Amino acid sequence: MRTKPTLQIDDDSLPNVFVCGDLAGHGEKNPNARSAMRKAMIAADNVVLATQGKELKHTYAPFWADAVIKLTLGMVSGCRAHFPFSSFRPSFTANLVPRIAL
Repeated sequence: MRTKPTLQIDDDSLPNVFVCGDLAGHGEKNPNARSAMRKAMIAADNVVLATQGKELKHTYAPFWADAVIKLTLGMVSGCRAHFPFSSFRPSFTANLVPRIAL
């Protein structure tokens, strides 16, 4: 669904309808919990401002880190996968985590 940066739906006849999570379309190629949580926090803050009759000042814009996930490979290593906004192909970067002495 198309939304404004304030996470209101992109229909001026319904100014009090807000959208967050995967339904709020902002062009992310890999929407995930991180971006959904950011959208939910912004939408909630704007709903409070709207109920108080104040100007909506919180806006959402996709952030590059929203498309990064960390994959653990046991207790001693892991890797990061980055899903660029322009493509569905992931790029992987090895990130070896030092062994933790127990």
